[in-house]
Amino acid sequence: MMEVLPRAVTDGLEGLTRGNDLAQTGEVMQAVSIAQICDAYQIDEERTMETIEQLVRFGADGTASVGEFVAIEIAAALGISPGSAIGRIADVLNVRDRHPVLWEAVLAGRIRFYQAVGVATECAKLSATDVADVDAKCAQALGQWPWARVLKELPGWIIAADPAAAEAREVLARKERKVHVTGIKDGQIGVFARLNPADGMAFEAAISGIAARLPVQDLPGDVAALVLNDTEAQRVGLNARRAAAMGELARSVFGQDVLPVRELIVTIDAAQIPLTDQDGQELTGAARVQRWGDILANRLPELLAGSRVIVRPVIDPSSLGAIDAHDPTAAMRLALNVRDPYCVGPFGSTPARACDADHTEPFIEGERGQTRLPNLGNLSRRIHRSKTARKVRVEQVSPGTFHWKYRSGLEFLVTAAGTIRLNTLIPLPPQQEPPPVKPYTDPSPDDPAWDQLPNRTACWADPQLLALVS
Repeated sequence: MMEVLPRAVTDGLEGLTRGNDLAQTGEVMQAVSIAQICDAYQIDEERTMETIEQLVRFGADGTASVGEFVAIEIAAALGISPGSAIGRIADVLNVRDRHPVLWEAVLAGRIRFYQAVGVATECAKLSATDVADVDAKCAQALGQWPWARVLKELPGWIIAADPAAAEAREVLARKERKVHVTGIKDGQIGVFARLNPADGMAFEAAISGIAARLPVQDLPGDVAALVLNDTEAQRVGLNARRAAAMGELARSVFGQDVLPVRELIVTIDAAQIPLTDQDGQELTGAARVQRWGDILANRLPELLAGSRVIVRPVIDPSSLGAIDAHDPTAAMRLALNVRDPYCVGPFGSTPARACDADHTEPFIEGERGQTRLPNLGNLSRRIHRSKTARKVRVEQVSPGTFHWKYRSGLEFLVTAAGTIRLNTLIPLPPQQEPPPVKPYTDPSPDDPAWDQLPNRTACWADPQLLALVS
């Protein structure tokens, strides 16, 4: 007899199933709502140049154009950045406007919305006409194949839909050959490359050859503690030697033992520095390496070994006075970026170095002392433009604290710690149908026209006459 699961487990499974159903329903509601918002959102085309708002197409070929600032409203409602909202809009419109079969499958609950988005994203390179062929094949396959098989067949369908475009993409991919080195994450740097096949194979051979010649070393104690068995230890050790081989390969090009030195700007808090120089004391917390990311502060000696280190204390913002020019000074901009490391719009994620230094109270030519830290904030270009167009309003209630108000009624408080939603949307009461309006006005009681009406009693025999006097 099969063992029966405990009641707590079956209750948990039931809750999991119910939660999954609710999540799918929520996905559909969000997708339908975004489509509804995009369809209903309007811009004043006569004032387009004045308000700077334009109709744009966030999705692929064949999708509807929408007012560009609709992304700001959707971002505020969902608690995401405007850039992420643009991605959500593109996903919805790509599926609805280019893949009607997948859209119907999403609405019917046969597939999840994210699955349809995956197909739409892969097909974004196809024209609106060619993508219809892929959508038709999906329609046939959905009723017969599991979703995993549909995904495996999808690349072939995309090529078959437009072979010439597939060849052009291959040429473009050759143009996009590159090597990309990421920022620091968990104390490591990632490397991604797109290479000529012959170069890629040669690189693999070089790395493998150098790694084979490097001495096998015992794993550090903290790493060895995470290794389960000898087989995994061998794999981890080999991967570490292959990673070290990339540094050896780079050094060999320059004929030296040390890689070329580049300027690194490292930021740490003064509180992280030991107050004494006793042996064994280390930096604590995290250090930020500009452009690369965060690293454990106690790893800085390893990172900066052999480097010339210059210590520059961060400028005290209170020491910076107001200026009359529009653009802040270099010192003021540095202090602003330290105070506001990211866009100060709600849920902003754009780094300060890519933001505009916006005057919270608009700059007026000729007035003195407008450019000062309490009147500056880092804004991404998109939300800066929407503020300039007065689609959103902001007040800097104290230096670095911003109160935002949206046309939808949503309000947010943005500080260095993040975004706080101050209220929620209050549903509007349903619109009442206006009472029917008579297409005519009754004459006054003493009007002779009343004497010309037919006898109502005599009209019962004739339905047409009855309709006239009813």
